[in-house]
Amino acid sequence: MGKSSERVLPVLGSALQHHLLIAAIRPETPLKAAGFLFAVRMAGVMDPNLREPWWRDRVLWLIVLLAAVLRLAFLGHKSLWLDEAATFTLSTSSLHAFAREWWSREANATAYYMLERVWLHLGHSEWMLRLPSAVFGIIAVPAIYVFARHVFGLQAAWIAALLLAVNPAHIEHSQDARAYTMAMCLGLISSGLLLKAIEEGGRRVWVAYVLISALAVYAHVFAALVLVSQAVSLVAVPREKLRWKPLLLAAAGVMLLCGPVLIFFALQGHTVTTAWIAPANAKQVFRLFQFYSGSGLKFILMAALWAAGLWKISRERQAAEGRWRVALLLSWIVVPILLAFAVSLRQSVFAFKYLMVALPPVIVLAVAGAMALPRVARWVIVAGLAMASCATIFTGYKKPIEDWRGLSAYVQQNFQSGDAIAFSPPYARNAMDYYWDRTGIHDLKSLAPKPLVGELEADAVAEANPAALLKACEDCRRVWLVEYGTDAPPPGAKERLRAMIAAMPDGDQLRQTNVFKNVRVYLFAP
Repeated sequence: MGKSSERVLPVLGSALQHHLLIAAIRPETPLKAAGFLFAVRMAGVMDPNLREPWWRDRVLWLIVLLAAVLRLAFLGHKSLWLDEAATFTLSTSSLHAFAREWWSREANATAYYMLERVWLHLGHSEWMLRLPSAVFGIIAVPAIYVFARHVFGLQAAWIAALLLAVNPAHIEHSQDARAYTMAMCLGLISSGLLLKAIEEGGRRVWVAYVLISALAVYAHVFAALVLVSQAVSLVAVPREKLRWKPLLLAAAGVMLLCGPVLIFFALQGHTVTTAWIAPANAKQVFRLFQFYSGSGLKFILMAALWAAGLWKISRERQAAEGRWRVALLLSWIVVPILLAFAVSLRQSVFAFKYLMVALPPVIVLAVAGAMALPRVARWVIVAGLAMASCATIFTGYKKPIEDWRGLSAYVQQNFQSGDAIAFSPPYARNAMDYYWDRTGIHDLKSLAPKPLVGELEADAVAEANPAALLKACEDCRRVWLVEYGTDAPPPGAKERLRAMIAAMPDGDQLRQTNVFKNVRVYLFAP
């Protein structure tokens, strides 16, 4: 929308309001009254000075409804994958076992696991297990609306909400029983609260900021990068707006609440393994932005909007308050990516799903670019992005990450009394246990320790020498061997599998092989 339109529309809106209020004194028909109410609504949209509370925006709630439909559709359709099974195991274990695992290896996503511990009392289905992630994915849509409206205005808020509602990566992880959408949503709310706290003040806002920020870190430790980016952006805050006392108290409060997580990484950080994450390089950074936008046409359109957004930000002369908002937006994109890249030079942590905490500002930057375009071009590009994203979303509903459900059903159909099952690597037992404990035959003997909440010593031995597990199978009639990671083998997977096959009981031969998504099962029998 051009500058002339921006000057004319408020005047038209005010004039329309004036005439409508006069006409409303004596509405002659119900139809006329209905038209009056609609026109008042339109006048409010046309006049940016008529700012209704965000929760009264009907356009927003239509977008939220779309987001809910896209995230709840087929929520339980796909099989769990290994990390989701780990969520289930940790969330249903005893508090003692959970605390031991927390301190030993898993001091991350604590808030998410505790939420799941309560939530799973309602049921253990895939749909129920994934629902908290979907709920946080839905909540993020009005949250980004509020943030974008504060920074760039009402139309920008609508576009930001729509682009997040149809974002394929966000929908994929909203249907994943992991903590990524929770951390992203809380980090987004934290940044919105910081905007309000700095610009308006208020003890309650600062307290809410401290609690939400700490909770975000407990949802996933990468949310701490959002807080670092907020601190970096403070250099652009106008001096008259910067109140050091509440700011320092808030920082101290967040540090104090996050103390246990910080202590864990200081003392036990060496136990965190990230060998499965690809090394950070320029190609991975490029692929990260493809992850944020989608590939093909979606990436091209988003890249054009990012370029237009940077051009708009660099060309506009903004007040000091506006410059800080832009600084917050840009640091929220740059700081998490740079810090994750720098840490990855020593130990790779550059996982796209971890960096989902920076998705909101990436979308808002694209929205800034859309607002720099003529009105028709703006909505054509936004509509194109939405339609291309929906095509990707509908395709993704049909593609499981791993098919443990199918594997479990296959073993159950072909099970014979006296059978045993082994896993390469041993921790893959988690996913099989989820389905076998609910629907399986309990005579199947597992040749692997129960991971995460079992005996840590036995788990360590199994990792070091998986072939030794088969020594307990001298009286087994047949052995099912499950190979995990056929699409993307974890480090040492092939060597581990060969060692386990070589250790099969004498006389056993390979009788059957069946392939499922990212897993393969072999049957060895005399």
